[in-house]
Amino acid sequence: MQFETWWLLAVPIIFALGWMAARIDLTELLHESKQLPRSYFNGLNFLLNDQPDRAIEAFIEVVKLDPETIELHFALGSLFRRRGETERAIRVHRNLLERSDLPVEFRDEALFSLAQDYLKAGLLDRAEASFKQLSQTPYAPRAWRFLSELYQIESEWPSAIHAATQVILHAKETVEPKEHAKIQRELAHFWCELAQQALARKDWTATRTALTNARNADSELMRIVQIEIALGQACGETEQALEQIRQAQKKDPSFASQLAPLLIQLQASTPSENARRLERWFDANPCASLASAVLEQWRLAGDNVAADAFVSHALEKAPTLATSALVLKQRFSESVADPDLRRINALVADVVSRERSYECHHCGFRAKQFYWQCPGCKHWETLPYG
Repeated sequence: MQFETWWLLAVPIIFALGWMAARIDLTELLHESKQLPRSYFNGLNFLLNDQPDRAIEAFIEVVKLDPETIELHFALGSLFRRRGETERAIRVHRNLLERSDLPVEFRDEALFSLAQDYLKAGLLDRAEASFKQLSQTPYAPRAWRFLSELYQIESEWPSAIHAATQVILHAKETVEPKEHAKIQRELAHFWCELAQQALARKDWTATRTALTNARNADSELMRIVQIEIALGQACGETEQALEQIRQAQKKDPSFASQLAPLLIQLQASTPSENARRLERWFDANPCASLASAVLEQWRLAGDNVAADAFVSHALEKAPTLATSALVLKQRFSESVADPDLRRINALVADVVSRERSYECHHCGFRAKQFYWQCPGCKHWETLPYG
């Protein structure tokens, strides 16, 4: 009975102690908040209202009043970099690194931020050196990721392969599966770049080695098949290359527009036979690029009747502006006597030219030919096949 009485007495005592501790914490918090300059809260308010210019002005005032605010220096540098004011961002982060009393964890963060400033400013040598200094720090996975991007800009594919491999090794357990798959796909592209270089100098052994490594990184990448077909063509392995084309078309019908030129080069067939095969591909994947290839083969075959029949069929299967332009171009000959019809034909040709360009899904860059890596934003596989 005495034990239970003591517990009853302990409950209000514990409650009172908790209440006193909460009051002390609240008092401390209020005291610290009063010490913060008003500009700090103004800056936060401007950030929340998406007014970065005014936020920068407010934070600069805070830093002048209290130079010891390390976190604000980082926030200010990040804002400068996002706005493209790389010189000011570099100055902020350099000033942090020059402080002898800066803790190690903040020093690594400052160096990581400075490396990003250099990269944004296009100072690639300085960015590379700064990122490499972080290879033995907690920032290593992110530093190697940035190095991979840097080497892609410089087209240094062996270095890009090394950097991507380091990302995978350093972040094997922390990288999300989706991000891991993205890195593996990029790694496969890097090996394909080396394969294409070896193919251009007719080094078949190096080409096959690079393709094997690419397939080990990502066996689903259609670019590998494309290079294998080109290698078979260069080595005179025509039948094997043709079989690879057929298998690739079945595996991914949307890739047919990239395979069509290879098929025409390899297959010892008449233009009409090529046109019929490509028509079957078009039925599996209707697109303007394949329609144009079919019409070109019928034109070489001199069969206007078959060409006219196909354009009507193409318009039914793919009722797009590009296909419509191809139909009009087929209907109007360039040699017609009527000047109005010739003008219409010229306009149609211009529409066809513009519509057949490849547009990046990520940045909107338009190109006359297909690229695996967008020349504008450097993202992989953002241009459509057809």
